[in-house]
Amino acid sequence: MPTPATIYNWLNHHEDFLKQYARAKEMHADAMAEEILRIADTADADNVCDEYGNIKPNHEWIARTRLRVDARKWYLSKILPKKYGDKIEQTHVGDPEKPVHHQVDIKSLSPDQVMDHIRRLTHDC
Repeated sequence: MPTPATIYNWLNHHEDFLKQYARAKEMHADAMAEEILRIADTADADNVCDEYGNIKPNHEWIARTRLRVDARKWYLSKILPKKYGDKIEQTHVGDPEKPVHHQVDIKSLSPDQVMDHIRRLTHDC
């Protein structure tokens, strides 16, 4: 097995290897997403029987299961955010030859309306 340094060197110098590596990472992420479902669906150890024969929740197991699922979800959201992230991205695309321009004729506005318009435009700055 090559060392991590060798792999990073190959990634930087071999385009085909980089593509194969990226595809393998994506496949691994998909497998991990399926693993999350298996972990969440496994309830075998959710309850335990105490020394008196009473069935009680196995809080340690449940917490560990939650941690396993959350860690995988976090990892997936970082390595493939477009596919597994929570962020919703909105993109507005237009014709670069005909950009959208907003024009306000301030001649017809009162001084207060002009100032309100300026405040709205500079509010995000």
